[in-house]
Amino acid sequence: MNSNVMQNYRQLIKNLSSYPQVAVAYSGGVDSTVLVYGACEAIGPANVLVLHATSCLLSADVSKNAERVIEETFDPLLRFKKIAVNPMAQDIFIKNDPSRCYYCKHMIYTSLIEEMEKEGIAVLIDGTNCDDLRDHRPGLRALKELGVKTPFVESNITKSEIRIIAASVGLSNAELPSNSCLATRIAQNQKIDHATLTDIETMEHFLRQRDFLGCRVRPRQGFVILEIQEPDFLKITDRNERIKIRNYFQKHGFDKVLLDIIGRL
Repeated sequence: MNSNVMQNYRQLIKNLSSYPQVAVAYSGGVDSTVLVYGACEAIGPANVLVLHATSCLLSADVSKNAERVIEETFDPLLRFKKIAVNPMAQDIFIKNDPSRCYYCKHMIYTSLIEEMEKEGIAVLIDGTNCDDLRDHRPGLRALKELGVKTPFVESNITKSEIRIIAASVGLSNAELPSNSCLATRIAQNQKIDHATLTDIETMEHFLRQRDFLGCRVRPRQGFVILEIQEPDFLKITDRNERIKIRNYFQKHGFDKVLLDIIGRL
């Protein structure tokens, strides 16, 4: 870690040390994993409760990997709980209007808060970082309304600094591509349904099996848009690879397979 990152990380530990116990909203990504690591260092693993919300919005691969990281990385004293949530029970979520993320985040974090209160914990922390504040993220309003703490923001830590910290302390998912819920692949104002979410999960799993990690599949009417990471563009220029991908998606009902030429970082 360079001096600036180390200074911000020390501030993070100082901020977390002010809480006797915390619950961490844990997605399995590098941000929330570093937050769990920092909380354990600050107040000890016995005082940290990791809450992982599971639903149809999270692929089985992601959820399985999230649990594996906790089991392989942290002290057994750390408590880990899966909380099943059902965003599809909300008509306002299914509608998929511009505020969808707010409704969903509010519902999920309300469930996490209810669970942590059963454990006698008063503080829920989240892995939002300073870079997230620059994007349009309706879900951040839900965090503010529910009183969820964002220690990375309070400690002036960015996404790139989180990855530096993760690599420095040896976290296995330090280079894990960023992820988001499956509903983000569906066009705004197009209703969300279980079948579409399942199809997206299946198609992204196909691409990951072909080593296109961090991919996105965005189905549209009659065609599909693929987003891949910048280093994977050379791989997809291979004609045989393109044919296999095209044939797969055509079997799933998409006449055209389009590639977003702006790679995911």
